[in-house]
Amino acid sequence: MKKQQIYSILLVLIIVLMLPLFNQLLSNSNTPFRSLKAEDIKSIDLYLQPPNKGVAIDDEKNIQDNEDALNKLVVKAEESSKVDGQVVTYTLNKNNGDSVEVKIYSPYVIIDEKIYKADYEICDVLNLLGNDLLENNK
Repeated sequence: MKKQQIYSILLVLIIVLMLPLFNQLLSNSNTPFRSLKAEDIKSIDLYLQPPNKGVAIDDEKNIQDNEDALNKLVVKAEESSKVDGQVVTYTLNKNNGDSVEVKIYSPYVIIDEKIYKADYEICDVLNLLGNDLLENNK
């Protein structure tokens, strides 16, 4: 075989072997809560505006439901625009003492004060989940 063919085959082989790594890197950057586990969360402080009411969530089932929804959250691009409408704020209080604030303004998500455009579907799921939790934990 010619040297050029060998180099071409090696290049294709390297690219094929690197694709899973690139895919992993790209998907992790777009799913900020992909590695979030319910057992890492001590409680969730939930606040909705309007109606300007909040509730603390500390039971395992509701924490698991929130983890499932947040794991599916895909953010697209950081935004600088202002948003308005109902905001559902989840403050995830972790067992290690850290906390993360996630605000849902469909189709925007604010994670620790950075605004991202996100998928409508999962934003609606998180919005409905927040409203249901508030209604059922009065």
